Amino acid sequence: KLAQEEIFGPVLTIIKVKDDEEAIKIANDSEYGLAGGVFSQDITRALNIAKAVKT
Repeated sequence: KLAQEEIFGPVLTIIKVKDDEEAIKIANDSEYGLAGGVFSQDITRALNIAKAVKT
């Protein structure tokens, strides 16, 4: 529910996933265009994930 609905307040959600594809699936499983961010030491990986996430 945290990844699917807007939360009013300064909240950071951390969800453990098994791979990038699962993270993208969770991020895109929302009716709303919620804000999101990608953090990684691997810039190529981060850009690929950011391009796949619909915010």
